[in-house]
Amino acid sequence: MMSRLRKGVAFALCAAAATTSIANAQAIDWTRIDSLMAGEMRATRTPGAVLVAIREDSVVYLKPFGVASVETGAPVTSDMVFRVASVTKMFTGLTASLLAERGQVDLSAPIGRYASDIAPDLRGLTLAALLSHTAGLRDAFAVPGSAGAPTLAAAARRLDKGAILTRPGTIYSYSNIGFMLAGYVLERASGSPYADLVSREVLDSLGMTHSTFEPLVAMTYPMALGHEVDGSDPPRVAVLRPFTDNLELLPRGGLLSTAPDMALFARALMRPRGSAAAAIRRAMSVHATAPSDPIGGVPEQDYGLGMRITKYRGNREVGHFGGGLGYGAVVRLLPDRHTGVILLANRTNALLNRTADASLDALLGEDTPPRATVSEGAAPVQLSAAEARGLVGRYRNAGDETLVFSMEGGELVLQDEPPLRVRRVGPKTIAALAPGGSVVQRFVTVSHRTDCIEYLFAFGRAFRNEICSR
Repeated sequence: MMSRLRKGVAFALCAAAATTSIANAQAIDWTRIDSLMAGEMRATRTPGAVLVAIREDSVVYLKPFGVASVETGAPVTSDMVFRVASVTKMFTGLTASLLAERGQVDLSAPIGRYASDIAPDLRGLTLAALLSHTAGLRDAFAVPGSAGAPTLAAAARRLDKGAILTRPGTIYSYSNIGFMLAGYVLERASGSPYADLVSREVLDSLGMTHSTFEPLVAMTYPMALGHEVDGSDPPRVAVLRPFTDNLELLPRGGLLSTAPDMALFARALMRPRGSAAAAIRRAMSVHATAPSDPIGGVPEQDYGLGMRITKYRGNREVGHFGGGLGYGAVVRLLPDRHTGVILLANRTNALLNRTADASLDALLGEDTPPRATVSEGAAPVQLSAAEARGLVGRYRNAGDETLVFSMEGGELVLQDEPPLRVRRVGPKTIAALAPGGSVVQRFVTVSHRTDCIEYLFAFGRAFRNEICSR
């Protein structure tokens, strides 16, 4: 277990972010938001959550909901610690950008310059590619408990060419492996363990005194326990045991934090100041674009260095979602409007975005532009025989993430229980249909060939056609 050292502050990320004050909410009807939150928590079986809303340099609303544990019934409090899961990627990306600003790392250099002990096939990758999900690596999910490598170094050294999905820069594909590897490279480049490095560069600089990567430290503060919905009938919400303490998780999803601490981080991002301003702007700028087809119902989305970048009501939105291992987190910031919402919840993959939408709308107030209509996709149409043959194949990301398309009865189907018919719903989008005809999942097709489709993009990840792409 790494030590949680409170080292000297490298430099102030945001001089104005020393405290979290509750400002006048300016006549926003938060009772309506509270009601929406309660309803969304019931619908998603989420035991507890905290909502924080930010406008300009002030926290205008901070409220806990529900219980910290379904076993004790203890209420959530606003200062409780939650795991923020993949929101951690924002901290990894920003830390890399801070080091780059000082010349300690070159984001475009081969990572073998800093970590010569990793597999030769991986040494030519760059931090910029790893942190923008364009390094061509597969994905892998963390598992509950303490399984995994004994150190971050051991996890990185364990990777080999089997982690490679495709050539770097070919396609955006979300990769937790990539962030784990990036965290190790930052360790080697800085000479500090990852957790100590991020603590020094970001957490301590912002006064995030209740944020940590160490579960045993987090447990000394008031803490919301993680939950999951089990497989019983009817489904039951239960405390997730054991608490996950997996060192491979650190750079990709290991941060434990509170709503007030996360508000400090959000305010620093929305108003970059001082010596960190250039690093913040770099992390929040577009470094990659995911495959999309708005006509087919798959909206455009960009990615920075650990930052999800999209649009909300015509405004640039920066943030991240985090889900897994008993928790869910939503960070959605509109930097150009100095407005943002953070939601922390204690159930696996509880992303309370209906409440986030309503909160952002309330904060924008009378200036709220109409919401852009997201296409539901064109009416499903039969694929031509040539299109269907071009899609036949086995598409794989990680070893246990495989999509198999085949011909049955003269039409293309996605192998499932039962097999799902496949239709076209946009220029670049196909959809698997339920027996009743509703869309189960959309897939954006990506290819530079005319005889087959090289990749299908879904769930934020690229699935490579194992036959076509040889």
